[in-house]
Amino acid sequence: NTIVGDRGTADYGRKIARISGAVTVTARPKPGGEDAPEGSVRREFKNPVTITGSEVVYNWKTRVADTSKDTVIRFTAQDRQW
Repeated sequence: NTIVGDRGTADYGRKIARISGAVTVTARPKPGGEDAPEGSVRREFKNPVTITGSEVVYNWKTRVADTSKDTVIRFTAQDRQW
C-alpha cells in the first residue's frame, strides 16, 4: 500500500505517521481473497482501492489509519465503480 501527500511527519516512538494536503492512499488487496466466504465483501476486491482526502494519521504498529472527514473511497467490485 502507498500513502502520498504534500506534507508528512513521523513519530517513531509512537509509530505514527501524519500525512496531510492532497493525500492519496492506494490500497492493494492481499492475494488469496478467493478464500474469503462466499458473499463477503473481501471476496469482491480484486483491484486497488483509491482513498483521497486532506489528512490521514497512520499507526504502523496497529496498521490502522484515521482519515479526515472529506475522505473519498473509490473501488471496483463485481465490475462496478463505487
